Amino acid sequence: MNKQLMRENANISIPPGLKSVQEWFGNVISSPLEDNNYIKTIAPSGYLIAEEAARYIIPTPNLRAHQRIQIYNQQYWWRLLKAMHESFPLVTRLFGYHAFNETIAIPYLYKYPPDSWSLNTVGDKLSKWIIDEYKAPDQPLILNTVNLDWAFAASFIAYQKPRLDLTSLIQSNPDSLLSYTFFLQPHIHLFKWDYDLFAFRDAFLKKDVDYWTENDFPPLPKGKTFHFIIYRNINNDISWKELSLGEYTLLQILKEGSSIEDACDRLEKNEVIYEEAAVHLQEWLQDWVRRGWLTLEK
Repeated sequence: MNKQLMRENANISIPPGLKSVQEWFGNVISSPLEDNNYIKTIAPSGYLIAEEAARYIIPTPNLRAHQRIQIYNQQYWWRLLKAMHESFPLVTRLFGYHAFNETIAIPYLYKYPPDSWSLNTVGDKLSKWIIDEYKAPDQPLILNTVNLDWAFAASFIAYQKPRLDLTSLIQSNPDSLLSYTFFLQPHIHLFKWDYDLFAFRDAFLKKDVDYWTENDFPPLPKGKTFHFIIYRNINNDISWKELSLGEYTLLQILKEGSSIEDACDRLEKNEVIYEEAAVHLQEWLQDWVRRGWLTLEK
C-alpha cells in the first residue's frame, strides 16, 4: 500500500452506527462468561443482555438475539483459554483447568485482552500480571513457572538473527576475534533457580492436567543453585541445557552485547568464575557457535 493510499484511508471516518455496533460487539464478547459457560445475564452496560442484544442483532428461527451473540462470546473465551493452556502447560497443571482459568487466565485476559492477530502472543504479559495481581504465598514459584513456560512459547516464535560464522571471522581477521561485539540470539533465555524447574516441568508434562488434580505432585529437585539455558536449536526444536556458573555468567554478559575480551575483564572480579572461564573459554565458544547461540547483530 503506497503512502498516498494510506493517508486517504486514515482520513476515512467510520459511520457512527457501525462504530457503535463494533464497540458493543467487542464489549459483549470480551466479557467473561457465567460459571455455566453461558453469556452473562447483564450486559456490560448494565441492561439485560436479552433486551439489549435485540437492538443490534436479528434473531433466527432457532436462536434469539442474545443466543446468537452468546456463540461469539463463548468462542472468544474458549479459544483464548485453550491458547493459555497450550502456552502455560506447567502452570495449568499446578492449578488444574478450572482453578487456572478462574484464578489466573480469565482475570489476566480481562485486564490484558489480545492486541495481536496471533494467539501465540496471548500470554506475553502474564509475568507482569503475576507480579502485579497474584498475591498468594506461592507467588515466587508461580512466577518462575510462568517465565519458564513462556520461554518455551517465546523461543519457538522468536526472530532468528544471522548465526555467527566463526571460521569467516578467524580467516578475515584472527587477531580481532576477541574484540568483536557478540550478542545472544533472541530465542535464548537464561535461568537461575534454587531448584530444578526443568525436571519438575518434565515430570508434570508426562501426565495430563486432570491427572494432577487427583494425584500428588512430583518432587521439586533442590539442594544447589541451578543454571539453565533454553534455546531453539538448528532444527527449530526447543532445547535446554544445564550450565556451570561460569558459563552462565559469561552468557549473561553477552546477552547485553559484549566482546569476549570485555566480558572476561568483567569476570576478573570473581576469581573462581574467572579461572573457570580461562580453562573452558575456547570450548564454550566453539559450542556456542555450533549451537547457533551467537550473532553479531544487535
